[in-house]
Amino acid sequence: MGDYQEMYNVVATKNRSEFRDYYICKVNKSNFSKLSRYIVISREHEGRMFRVISKCFVDDALGDEYVAMDQTLRSAIAISRKNDDFDGFKEKVELDILHIPIKKRISNVIASIFSFRYIILRYNRPIVADCEKNIVRTNADSLNIIGINDQDTIVMEYAAQRGKGFELKSCTVQCLLKNDMNEADIKNNSQDYNNIENHDDDLNVIQMDYDQRVILGTGDLQPIYVRRDIYGLFLKQFREFGLTFFITIIAFLFGFGEGLFNYFLYIVLAFVISIIFSIINIRSTIK
Repeated sequence: MGDYQEMYNVVATKNRSEFRDYYICKVNKSNFSKLSRYIVISREHEGRMFRVISKCFVDDALGDEYVAMDQTLRSAIAISRKNDDFDGFKEKVELDILHIPIKKRISNVIASIFSFRYIILRYNRPIVADCEKNIVRTNADSLNIIGINDQDTIVMEYAAQRGKGFELKSCTVQCLLKNDMNEADIKNNSQDYNNIENHDDDLNVIQMDYDQRVILGTGDLQPIYVRRDIYGLFLKQFREFGLTFFITIIAFLFGFGEGLFNYFLYIVLAFVISIIFSIINIRSTIK
């Protein structure tokens, strides 16, 4: 299917204390050399191919035919929690290299300064009232985990097919809170595209319109990576930033000497102090 692909037996990750990342898999050093740090894990279930992004690490205790996956990743590709056996599941998966554009890598590095957390949500179609609008909906728990509020913007990511391989695609959109009626409608809807047969799904739902689906190259019930939009949060805090900047400038003017150079220095220092306060404020909202 992709640049490097084989069928792997699945086992569970047991000790995660050494990893800061939430969603990981592990293979031995030999297999890792043929893959990359970021990979796509795929599995066919009931005639549908599920794909999820994972950060990959080395564990030489694993055999060549094994991949260790955490619980969220297993749920994302419909590996059942019933009759869990940490030392092996009956399902097998495919592993492929994920190509991440340079622009996206730079964007994530900048965003990491402000701190963010990913969450994996299950794509579902929107209610009619939300169709053809640049919005998505999910529940309050999901918003709280990634550190945003109702009507803030989010970044959605998915591993889209690119020739024989996969490329990370992203989309920025405003996220609204689902109401109780909407939640019940999603959970109880009997239409095929809202359910995974023979699988008790643990992922929360994100309702996305067709345009966002096209941008990401995704489809019904696929697991979508979601994080907060740092740029949007920074703009939202511009008012607080401006207030900090103004107060700092006044303090410098009254507390230190005059002169063109001093004025320039005050502006630079006030700008830096305001940026630092904004970063601290944004980072503090991550759960």
